[in-house]
Amino acid sequence: PTEKPSEAKHAIDVPDFEVAEGSRRLVAIGDLHADHSAALHVLQLAGVADARGNWTGGDTVLVQGAGGGVATACIILGRAAGLRVLATSRDESKRARALEIGAHEVFESGARLPVKVDAVMETVGRATWSHSIRSLRPGGAIVISGTTSGPKLDDAELTRIFFLQLSVVGSTMGTRDELASLVSLLDATGARPLVDRTLPMEKAADGFAAMVEGDVFGKIVLSR
Repeated sequence: PTEKPSEAKHAIDVPDFEVAEGSRRLVAIGDLHADHSAALHVLQLAGVADARGNWTGGDTVLVQGAGGGVATACIILGRAAGLRVLATSRDESKRARALEIGAHEVFESGARLPVKVDAVMETVGRATWSHSIRSLRPGGAIVISGTTSGPKLDDAELTRIFFLQLSVVGSTMGTRDELASLVSLLDATGARPLVDRTLPMEKAADGFAAMVEGDVFGKIVLSR
């Protein structure tokens, strides 16, 4: 995003309650904090991406833009699933945090990697797209679940995509069964969503402002 919250073109609703059928509920892990439960929905997105990719332990995954909620989730879940996780960020402190939460190696955004990767988790879009495509091994896959730097590409890298037989996968949220699988994974591994901060609903604007400025590492949770 490039606009300040006060300049946004679209209103954002943050409801106090959401009504759902009883059959759609899941039993949370006993020691899972309420803030972690609230952050699971975006963690699920990363879990779905992992499942759709059909990757196995030892495969190498590149996570672009360490710091955002989805990117941090990909790092945590990838490590928990036995994948080798590489991560990028423009910010040195965020690269250091990425190592703390499970990344095996970190690099500056756009840096040449020492190996070609099996998959890329792409949430940045325009700013990292070419680097993501060029980092993949033949037959690799790029999973897109966000475009924080914008969706309009300077070069779609179509020639590389068809010559190297790359897969481009779109991912957004997932099914109840996939969420149940995610909860089971967290229970088995002890992995947890990363919450950057918890704010009262009255300070929601501060949370959105932090997201616009990139001053966040993990999820922002709003509470009453």
